[in-house]
Amino acid sequence: MSAFRKFGLFGTAICGICVAKTALVKMATANASEGESSDRFDDLRNRGLELKMVQVFFRHGARTPLKGIPNPNNLPELETVWDKETLFAGGEHLMVDYQVKSLDGGQQPVMTIENRYRKTVFKGGTFAGQMTTLGKSQMYDLGKIYKTHYIDNLKFLEPTFTTEHIYVRSTNIMRTIESASCVLAGMFGETMKKHGPVTIYTDGPETEYLYPNAGFCKKYKAFSSAFWHNSDQVPGVARFRRQLQDILGMPDSMYLDLVRMRDNLAAMEAHKLPIPRYLEPLMDIIDRRATEIIKYYVTKSESEKKEVLQVTCGQVLQMIRENIQSVDKGSYQKFHIYSCHDTTLVSMLCGLKIFDNRWPPYAADLIFEVYQDKDGRCFVRTLYIGKEQRIMNNPETIVPAERFLELTSEVAVTEERYNEICEGTGEHVATSAL
Repeated sequence: MSAFRKFGLFGTAICGICVAKTALVKMATANASEGESSDRFDDLRNRGLELKMVQVFFRHGARTPLKGIPNPNNLPELETVWDKETLFAGGEHLMVDYQVKSLDGGQQPVMTIENRYRKTVFKGGTFAGQMTTLGKSQMYDLGKIYKTHYIDNLKFLEPTFTTEHIYVRSTNIMRTIESASCVLAGMFGETMKKHGPVTIYTDGPETEYLYPNAGFCKKYKAFSSAFWHNSDQVPGVARFRRQLQDILGMPDSMYLDLVRMRDNLAAMEAHKLPIPRYLEPLMDIIDRRATEIIKYYVTKSESEKKEVLQVTCGQVLQMIRENIQSVDKGSYQKFHIYSCHDTTLVSMLCGLKIFDNRWPPYAADLIFEVYQDKDGRCFVRTLYIGKEQRIMNNPETIVPAERFLELTSEVAVTEERYNEICEGTGEHVATSAL
């Protein structure tokens, strides 16, 4: 059984590689995680801990590939048809009305990356990187899980959406913006019709840090540009890449991007599109090699890991820390939604030392819950796809807030420190790992 199937979708999403063939398995996992979390909450409440804040980071739902599979010999089995009429049919109820604004409440920034995706049109009429109805359904289901847990069971949130309690941010790309909308639809359903358009906040490509952004960091940009043209520096990749190129009939003068290869196979299997038989036995190793590559991309070598992580996820962790500290100040929003990407999660998981060496699935989520005891002390619990995590090899899954701040201080950076590391700014070239 391939990793694409073994860790597949499960209804809302447990594998970025398989999404449709294992829907029943995914749904079972989602329900198990939800039940486990509720039981654990009862234990926390018995210990006198009250939930005060939740910050959720999730990957978008299933989408079309970012690029096609190289096919220099025009093999018909590699000419996948991404049919617009089929893949985007229905699903109107899976989203809420929304408007997009800049972080300061101004006009939405220019969608630089999205505009680039739309220059690639696949056979069948779809653009690259577009979330399908399947993906919307996954995100809607994730919102339903949040509703069951945080609204119905824990009574942490009211059953109606309020900007007083909920903050929504996304990267400025359609699939993540739509994913946030779908999650809200799952959480609040028909009540959203009375609210009007929800504001989703986003940043421009120059300063976005909800994904590893090499565009304005000279030091990281130099590594990133060279890396995506030669990922053979990752141990074990070169030999397999050459073997796979031979199978595909690609000449040595071409360079096969294994991350993009995996991305295509993930999307194809998710949407039940045919995969060439000669590729099926290789899907496990394609998945493993691609994961090794993306991990190296956000951490680099052991000697440079700290500084690279500060660039790839340091500002995200700093934002999380500042949100946690706002609970002590008594002025905060209870539920923070951040709609992002697989590279966002990989960098954060590596930064927290909890990466399980598996590609984050569609709709995978990383959650930070803040609790407070009767004496006003705050505690933080971290969960990834419903399972408690021991960040930074800490023995406990629930840590005092001051300990959480101490553990993350090595990687978290302010904007000023980020700029110091990067040694200024450069011409923007957005990261290709989204």
